Amino acid sequence: CWMDPIMQKTGLTPEQKQRKALYDPLTALPPDPRAVNLLGGNLAADPEGSDIARLLAKNHFALRELPACKSYDDFLAMGSGALELCTVPFGDYGARQLARRLQRPYLWLPCSWQFDQIAADRKRLCAALGIADAVIAADRAAASAALRRLAATLGGTPVAIDAMAVFEPLGLARLLIAHGVHVVRVYLDAIAAEERSAFDWLRAHAPALILTATTRPEMRILRRGGERPEGEKLLAVGPKAAYFEDTAHFVNTVDNGGLWGYAGIAALARQMGEALAAPKDTRALVPRKGWGCDCAL
Repeated sequence: CWMDPIMQKTGLTPEQKQRKALYDPLTALPPDPRAVNLLGGNLAADPEGSDIARLLAKNHFALRELPACKSYDDFLAMGSGALELCTVPFGDYGARQLARRLQRPYLWLPCSWQFDQIAADRKRLCAALGIADAVIAADRAAASAALRRLAATLGGTPVAIDAMAVFEPLGLARLLIAHGVHVVRVYLDAIAAEERSAFDWLRAHAPALILTATTRPEMRILRRGGERPEGEKLLAVGPKAAYFEDTAHFVNTVDNGGLWGYAGIAALARQMGEALAAPKDTRALVPRKGWGCDCAL
């Protein structure tokens, strides 16, 4: 699925074409007004860490996703979804094509970490479903409280984020810094167009933040852990940040971890606090993400 012998630099990426092809077998079935499809992701939505999953469950809608299918018949049943959603940047093209082919309404709901964007996207989702969003204020307050607790728990501990962990790493850095968390580095290889406003905010409000590419050849010989004093903790969000920072304190997640919205912010804040308190075996876990094996680093 990941190999493409053509060294193309324009047009659709192999990953975009792959994620479209995954849904090509679906055919239109009579639409079920209580069924919603979430398309394009490698991971299922977290039942407690996704506003989308929570809102649908609370209002008795069925959420159908490819990662949650247990059989091919489960997958084909997605053809009856009355509304198509996508939160994954690589999946947006394929999801739009499916919605157009099946003649179903479509919503693009990016995995934003900004409170106002989340509120606007929840409003669009609820309007499409014909439901009221009675818990938005409570969910927003819970996310704010979780971030305050996280800042108190970290107490100035440096934090590094990587783009393998979350789809909008600069947006996450902006959120955390705005709430008193000491983010020192973001590992990413490109700045997406939707991250430009976060980049501009960080340049103005956090000029000391370092952005580091991961695919440059010199990263193979970079001293892991940098110049951090011996014994100083650093908390990483994602396996690449954990590897390059040589830390055992990291959130072991990729592709946004099934998180979305205010519940996603609260869940990630909890995971970060837990990661600081309980170190992991980096040498055992990171190769499974990067190499697909259990080789020692």
